[in-house]
Amino acid sequence: LVIGETARYANFGINGYHRNTSPHLAKTSSLHSFHDVYTEANFTEGALPIMLTRATADNFEISRKEKSILEAFKECGFKTYWLSNQSFGNPFIGRITSESTGKYSTVKDYDSANNYDTYLLPNLDKVLSFNDRKQFIVIHSLGSHFRYNFRYPEEFRIFRPDFEGAFDYTAIKSSNKDKLINTYDNTMLFTDHFLSQIIEKLQKKSCISYMYYISDHGENLFDISESVLHGGRIPTKYDAHIPLFIWTSKEFNSIFPEKILAIQNNLHKSITSSVSFHSLLDLANISVADMNFQKSIASLSLKSDSNRVMLNSNMETIVIR
Repeated sequence: LVIGETARYANFGINGYHRNTSPHLAKTSSLHSFHDVYTEANFTEGALPIMLTRATADNFEISRKEKSILEAFKECGFKTYWLSNQSFGNPFIGRITSESTGKYSTVKDYDSANNYDTYLLPNLDKVLSFNDRKQFIVIHSLGSHFRYNFRYPEEFRIFRPDFEGAFDYTAIKSSNKDKLINTYDNTMLFTDHFLSQIIEKLQKKSCISYMYYISDHGENLFDISESVLHGGRIPTKYDAHIPLFIWTSKEFNSIFPEKILAIQNNLHKSITSSVSFHSLLDLANISVADMNFQKSIASLSLKSDSNRVMLNSNMETIVIR
């Protein structure tokens, strides 16, 4: 599981964006992009519990009462690992990772320059080198978190002019929209590189594996009037619409052709980030009590949502279409 940060569905080239921001993913076989996925919270602290437990926006209390996805995998004999360059100060993450097999962090602070997601890859190499028969690995990336220009190295400054250095927040204004988008799109390029590196490492293991990538929430880039960044009281579709990619190994495809068929059948269904808990288990061929196959992307029973509910940063539930 790779948790993205502040990634918009619309700014990936693989999803039809006018810029080629995902050249590696576009060439990756057995990778599928879901087209109509909304987050159930437009801020990280609300989004993570909904991804990692059976909680939903309209039943958030479940995240405080029930076990998480890591514990579910652990009970099924998996070694569980949490790799992150953010999130260890989050009480929810601290709780659910407290009994994981291993935790690895490259944390600086959000405004630190050069805190790149690729710094997580040596820890991934280390975990993959362990002699574990079954592993469940969560990588919590910094993705496109503001300040965007701190998320990628010099060689990924493709779209210019982009912001440089620790610019003042007063620079975030509509007159700088093009510059802001250029900087943001460079983070998309780097995310594409980062994800392709993870897939390459899994391919080399020649094992039954998958990579499930989903962003916690989206971002506003002056698409609507003066709306920018995320976490506002009134979510927009740009806050809400997030990327969800699933890659499966050739060994997975051989063992679970029915799951691949379901994934292909479900690519255009209207769903939310709360499918993650159920999908991650189903993809691993794990069943739990009260398993809800109507919320699994790997099941032909996956149900489309006509009205989707989100939590805003005031913990109010908002219907968004």
